[in-house]
Amino acid sequence: MTTVVRGTSSLASGTKVDMEANTSLSIGDIVYTSGYDEEGDGGDNTYEIVAAGTGTDDGGSFIDLAGSGLQAKALFPKGIYRPEHWGAQVGQPSSSAFQAAFDFGVARLHGLAVTYTFDTAVTLTEGQGFVGSGAARLSGPIYSGTVLTTALDINIFVCDNRYTHLSGFAYINTGSSTKAGIECTDNKAYFNSFEDLISDGFKYGVQGERTLYQTHTRCNYDDCEIGANYIGASGTWNTDWFNNTLTFTDCTFRRNTTKGAFIKGVGVTFNGEPDCSSCPIGIEIEGESTGSRAHDITIIGLYSESTNNPIKATYADVTLVGGFMQGQGSPVAGDQPFLLDDATVTIEGKLGGQDLWDTWATLTNGSILKQDEDVFFGISGALSTKVSLDSTSELRINSARSERTTSNIASAGTEDLFTPDLGAAYMVTASSTTLGNVYWAGVVQRSGSSTTLRITAIHSDDITMNDNSGVLQIQNDNGSANTFEWAYTKMQGR
Repeated sequence: MTTVVRGTSSLASGTKVDMEANTSLSIGDIVYTSGYDEEGDGGDNTYEIVAAGTGTDDGGSFIDLAGSGLQAKALFPKGIYRPEHWGAQVGQPSSSAFQAAFDFGVARLHGLAVTYTFDTAVTLTEGQGFVGSGAARLSGPIYSGTVLTTALDINIFVCDNRYTHLSGFAYINTGSSTKAGIECTDNKAYFNSFEDLISDGFKYGVQGERTLYQTHTRCNYDDCEIGANYIGASGTWNTDWFNNTLTFTDCTFRRNTTKGAFIKGVGVTFNGEPDCSSCPIGIEIEGESTGSRAHDITIIGLYSESTNNPIKATYADVTLVGGFMQGQGSPVAGDQPFLLDDATVTIEGKLGGQDLWDTWATLTNGSILKQDEDVFFGISGALSTKVSLDSTSELRINSARSERTTSNIASAGTEDLFTPDLGAAYMVTASSTTLGNVYWAGVVQRSGSSTTLRITAIHSDDITMNDNSGVLQIQNDNGSANTFEWAYTKMQGR
């Protein structure tokens, strides 16, 4: 019902549509509507009747009244602005209603738990945002709550300035997309925040170029081509800067057809076990070859299952703090957790997973540095068959259980070295200080509860390593007594 208050009397007239047709309205009347097109459709509001031409009719803040020849000025007494106040309807294109609200200057537009259809992109300027009622993925492309949907090749929102905020909705493209669902425009989108979002069907869930101080919290950038795509222009940091200080907390990047996330920039943090499962590439970090390396990149608790390449980095320095990485059930050529080109990954804490990989790492002028814990990624087979390094690369595995001992062993004599832990792998080296250029190098493993060691020699000169009932044993194969120096580093254990 719409109530018209005139002095001490009132007149019932229904919805906004009824108010437009009412011929008895006068300047100064206050009109209370119960809906926009229909009662209860969310477009209820309070209006003051003013002279014609007082404002510009945008379908919401000012409305021309054909019946009385006057205008209605919206008062929004509850302080809440909804797309329905500008005529958004379920099942009808609503982009113009959203844009009209933002053009009016609404800072926060609030959505109901309904599906809004978009036919054009909506642009947000400084300080503006849309807050939905929350959303959930039920199954496949079916969602509940506040859902923004389109079948057209458009953005849903374009963040064109600072301090924009988006939260509490799913946004879906049911057609063919070459655009981002949320686009942060080049060199303008600073200090934006995104919370509790769900993407589906866009080329990019969210995209930015040369953005600054953006936060993403509990966002599911899933089911796109690339979940989060932050690109940068070529150049150097001080002349043509890139993305800087991006934070992703408790976010997922799953089931994207190309990459979970691509970031070109500095000061990027992934917190709270970012999930990049079921993507060809999990997280890709990229810098420039000259003076513009991607740095201060931290990934905490990466979870990556059924992913071909969980981490890819080029001209970048990345810190990986723990995590779980598992490849495809049937690995194909090129499946590997680390694919580095002129990049360094420093691993801190425990890193686990299943060894479903064709190759463990390919490094081109790259480095993998393991620090802190003695629990390392599970590797089956000889390490040398799992890692590909060029002449300028480095695989460094530090461990608190590394030992180095010198001993004199008679000709054809043996000596027990140490007992490997169950489920552990060790890099072992031995050399002779009296024979010159003579050494042994290889991997020793003890899997499960077995007392049998798997010994894989990478190189051997006058030295043999034996399994002495679960104890690693060195044997002098030279014809005379010699002094041998040996060391081991525990790489992986449970």
